[in-house]
Amino acid sequence: TISHCKSWNTSLGLWQDIVRTNMESQGDIAEMMRGNLCRALLKKERYYDAYNAMKSGVKRSRLAGKKCSQASHIALATIYYDIGSGFKEGGETSYAVEAYQESLWHNPAYTRALNNVGNVFSEMGRFDTAKEYLEKAIKVEPRESMGYYSLGNAYVREWKYDEGIELYRKAFEYIDNSGNPERWRTLISEAIQRTQDYKDRMVERKALTLEDDKDEKLSRPEVPDIPNGWSKVKDEL
Repeated sequence: TISHCKSWNTSLGLWQDIVRTNMESQGDIAEMMRGNLCRALLKKERYYDAYNAMKSGVKRSRLAGKKCSQASHIALATIYYDIGSGFKEGGETSYAVEAYQESLWHNPAYTRALNNVGNVFSEMGRFDTAKEYLEKAIKVEPRESMGYYSLGNAYVREWKYDEGIELYRKAFEYIDNSGNPERWRTLISEAIQRTQDYKDRMVERKALTLEDDKDEKLSRPEVPDIPNGWSKVKDEL
C-alpha cells in the first residue's frame, strides 16, 4: 500500500493529493483516505495536523450519515487504533483518547483499543474510567492475559497492591493464549515481584510510624506498558 512506501515524505505527499482531489467525498472510503493521511502525518510527528485530519474525517463521515459495511467498520477501527497509538507514543494523550474512542465507535469489541484507552486513563490517574474500559476488554477476551495485566497495573497505580497481584496471577493463567508466552511469563512474574516489594515497603513504613505512608504516595508505583505485538486478539465486531 501507499502508506508502506520506503519514503514517508513521498507517502505523505501522495495521501495529501488524494485527499485534496476527493475533498468533498464522504462516507467510509473517504474516512479511510483521511485516516491514512493522518497515519502519514504521525510518522512525521506532525501531531496537530494529524489531529485535524482525523477530526475532518470523522466529521465528514458523520455528516454523510451512511452506514459502513462490517468490513469497513473493522478497517476504520484499525486505522483509528493506529492513530491513537501514534498520538500516545508522541505524548499527545488527549488526542490518543479521542482516536481510541473513535476506533471503538466503529468496533466496540476491539480489545486492543479498549486496553490502550484504559491504559491511558490509568496513567492519567483516572482509575474508575480506566477500569470500565479494561473490564470490558476482559469481558470480550476473558481467556487472554492482556486485560488482566492492564487492570492489575491500574490497581497497583492506585496503591491497591493485593488486588493488583491477584489480577497479575489471573493474567498468568492465560499466557499460553497470548502472543509471546515466554515474554509474558517474564513480564507478569516481574510485575508480581515488584508489586510485592512495594507492598512490603508500605508495611515496613506503617510499622515504623503511626502516620499514614505519606512519603510512599509522593510518587506512584511504576508499571511497564505492554510492548506492541504481544497479544493475539480478535479484530471482530
